[in-house]
Amino acid sequence: MLGTLRGLDVTVVGREVLEARAPKHEIVRRIGARYVSTLAVPLLELPRRFGAVDLIVEATGHPQVALDAAQILGRNGVLCLLGIPGGDDIALLPAARLIRGLVLSNQVVPGSVNASRRYFELGIQHLGEFERRWPGLLPRLITRRLPLEDFREALESRHEPIKVVLEVGSREEVGEQPS
Repeated sequence: MLGTLRGLDVTVVGREVLEARAPKHEIVRRIGARYVSTLAVPLLELPRRFGAVDLIVEATGHPQVALDAAQILGRNGVLCLLGIPGGDDIALLPAARLIRGLVLSNQVVPGSVNASRRYFELGIQHLGEFERRWPGLLPRLITRRLPLEDFREALESRHEPIKVVLEVGSREEVGEQPS
């Protein structure tokens, strides 16, 4: 949202093939971005299809996705790693080519897990900008609310939630909110 608000050409990449009326697809379209499924266009093909990739925010935590993202990053590009991999996955990669590309193309790969108070305040300001630009869109990002004790249901959900919020309190206090 911030990228399109600032005039950037934004592509949201996901695994699902979304129907045009799917909530995720509608939100991406409403903010002026494009949605691409890796089932239709593999990640490594994105630069050939859409041009240079200047900024990637990788939040899956999947090692192979992060390594593939590093390989498609354009000159002077930034790959921001937000996802934290679990386990001890081993991935095969052209390490010398990857490192040579990072250095010779002047690329940056920072990671981030938290921020200072100033950045949280900026986040709140950005949320205000989003609401002014796209009224009513932010609440649609939360597609389900569940009591904390139902966390397994949130993890095993078969439908395509955008964001599931786990609320602290008893079932009677929380109750399930309509989507």
